[in-house]
Amino acid sequence: MHTIERAKKTLSSYRTVRQLSLANVSDEYNPTVPYFSRSLLWRLQLITNYENSAPELTPANSPADRIDVRLDRLQSSRRAYAGLLNDFPVPWDQLDPGSEYYSRAKDADEFDIGATSLGRTRVEHDPLSSQRSPRMTDLNALQAIVTDVERLFPQMPAYFIRNLANKRAVVEILFVWWKLHGDTYQQGLHEIAGLVFVELYKEALDPVKLQKKRKDGSEIVELDVTDTAILELYDVNHLKADVYHIFARIVARPYELYYGESSLLEESIKFNLKLHRCDRYHFVLLNNKLKIEPSIWLIRYYRLLLLRELGVDSSLPLWDKMVSFGYVNKRKEPLDTTLLLPYIVIILLSLIRPETMQSDYGEVMYLLLHYPVQTRNERTNKSVRFSNDIDEDEDDNHHIDDDLVYDEDSADSDVSGSPRVEIDPNVIITDAIVMYNSEPELETVGKMVVERYAAIHARIPPVERTNSLMSLMRRSSGSFRRRSGSGSEDSRRSPAKLQPEKAYKHPDNANDNSKKPDFERTRLEMRLQRKVSKLMNK
Repeated sequence: MHTIERAKKTLSSYRTVRQLSLANVSDEYNPTVPYFSRSLLWRLQLITNYENSAPELTPANSPADRIDVRLDRLQSSRRAYAGLLNDFPVPWDQLDPGSEYYSRAKDADEFDIGATSLGRTRVEHDPLSSQRSPRMTDLNALQAIVTDVERLFPQMPAYFIRNLANKRAVVEILFVWWKLHGDTYQQGLHEIAGLVFVELYKEALDPVKLQKKRKDGSEIVELDVTDTAILELYDVNHLKADVYHIFARIVARPYELYYGESSLLEESIKFNLKLHRCDRYHFVLLNNKLKIEPSIWLIRYYRLLLLRELGVDSSLPLWDKMVSFGYVNKRKEPLDTTLLLPYIVIILLSLIRPETMQSDYGEVMYLLLHYPVQTRNERTNKSVRFSNDIDEDEDDNHHIDDDLVYDEDSADSDVSGSPRVEIDPNVIITDAIVMYNSEPELETVGKMVVERYAAIHARIPPVERTNSLMSLMRRSSGSFRRRSGSGSEDSRRSPAKLQPEKAYKHPDNANDNSKKPDFERTRLEMRLQRKVSKLMNK
């Protein structure tokens, strides 16, 4: 379906953006729907109708029969971005003249989106591994941003690696955002900005090609007033402005909560309290047994909104729903995209319980930092494709070939030997909303949700405990030592061999000593049995 037709169908199917957002949260409006348009959804929620986001419903007898798109606000936001560029010009001319990003000040506007195709040298560096200096000059910030953008989505080379104009566009967006949000540029933001850019870029339209006519089968159809208005929404000439405003509103609340040391610590404590209420097992294991501070691993989950842990194919549907849920629950500025995030992380933890039950410190840390999500190639999911635009008229959209779809097989999480976790964004969001709305009864409702997810992933049949096996376990137990490394052969996990309902003894009270023997015995038994299984398989 053509981009304009998708937009018209979406706008005519819902009366308000609130109704559209609720449809997205309930999975009625999702990437499998033929007329789904993520860039339209985000533009309506975060730019044109952003000020209409509130818990109050539009009266049912409203005369409107379709969404009223506030194009005046769209135009105003684009003028505002142009003003920001005028106030905070990117100092391209201060870069090393040998840099592909270097240009004289008068040349800065000569780059068109998608017009340049150049190679680059790959930079190996973890964007969350170090911090910038407390104060940065414009040049320092620009160099830091360029370094980050240079490694942006290497699995999708057509978008950035081979497209200098796109990289410069993201650098410009991040530089302007940095000028307005403090002295220090925080690494990792480029991944969020880059993904927003990709999603809008896919559906961007060129008015020069579509202003007078477009092909619809064999018939030439003139653009009507509605088509023209929709074309203005998707105008590629304003892509950077729209990406900037959407990115700024998606990260506004996360930046406030997770990008400062003290605020991150505070949110980690809040998460721990929620974890204690609904998943006492992981609370005891991580905090009391293994002494793993939550902020050590939550920084990745929180700051990048699960993008690094789950990958693009699972993160995008979650982003859609987190934005939509924030839209319908917005009570003050800014729109909060983090309302469901702690509950989603708790659910993700419950899915790997069969692995954490039989893992030591190093192995658990590895699981947390390399979440074993099932990749796109291991399941069929239409929403993960980056080439889901129309094929009828490739000139209308920035179509990307199938072989340039984001491929997570080469990502960090694929080196683990753990069973892969299948993520269903709709089910997870639904249960996260249940937990959010049941905060006063989280001990009851949260535990029910967590136990259900832990049981879903633990599908391993029991092992018959023969006398010879138990004898071998007793003889071998003295030779096993706790290992904290995850790269050795011994640290590669094999599937669990115990029924989850027998293996798991819920420590309802972390300080209840009567519960501790069951908890410790269960973990020791599973770890020994796993090691015996390895010995028997040699």
